[in-house]
Amino acid sequence: MLARLENSHRQLLEANDRVEGASEAKSRFLSRASHELRTPINGVLAYAQLLQLDHPDDESRESIEQIITSARHITNLVDEFLDIARIEAGAIPINIERVNAASIVAEVVAMTRPLADAQSATLTLVETTETTVSADPLRLRQSVLNLVSNAIKYGRGNQPITITIGQDQGTATIEVRDHGPGIPADHMDRLFVPFDRLDADKSSQKGSGVGLSVTKQLIELMDGTIDVASEVGAGTAFAITLPTAPTTAQPIAESAVARNLTPTW
Repeated sequence: MLARLENSHRQLLEANDRVEGASEAKSRFLSRASHELRTPINGVLAYAQLLQLDHPDDESRESIEQIITSARHITNLVDEFLDIARIEAGAIPINIERVNAASIVAEVVAMTRPLADAQSATLTLVETTETTVSADPLRLRQSVLNLVSNAIKYGRGNQPITITIGQDQGTATIEVRDHGPGIPADHMDRLFVPFDRLDADKSSQKGSGVGLSVTKQLIELMDGTIDVASEVGAGTAFAITLPTAPTTAQPIAESAVARNLTPTW
């Protein structure tokens, strides 16, 4: 019996080593591939922008704009892949500060309004209170931007998208609610799985399926949570909850490097 237990223990250790080795190799591949892609993409984007300065005719201008749009889309995908690699390597910097949540959300609304206008969607910001949270402003902006962009892309046209800021005892919540088709209950456990787009590949919407996974892990690195509620045919609501900042003028925390997380892959 003791020999069998020792053998089983050894097999478990070997299996764990293989899993860790595969995860490390995957992270190295993602990081290297992302860096290798960025150089030629930046070259394509730079030359396309130079072509714009030559005052092309309408047909050429439309083609150049398509090149720029596609290059920027690929750049965004590269950034997401790099974030995944950095998070899983425990090497993504998180700088916790006192952050005005309403200011961050207002910036995101301004950034996404052209996309909303193109989809005939209405963005509405409901600020119930002036709220200061403990967060990394760059990563909070990235997270809210991802949720609002998704609400615009996957919601129904001509339907409102509401962003609400609320505060409770020691926490603040930023909720993004759309009136889109909703998410089936049997898809909810796949929502934050990287590269799983919940059958969105069958639609015309672009995406890699890693944005929500990155958002969830970034929010957790800021000691927050992200929750989702959805009803088929009625829409979806994502809620980011973060600790509110203390009223003292003392700094909340020093710059930190993200701690290791259990991979979601």
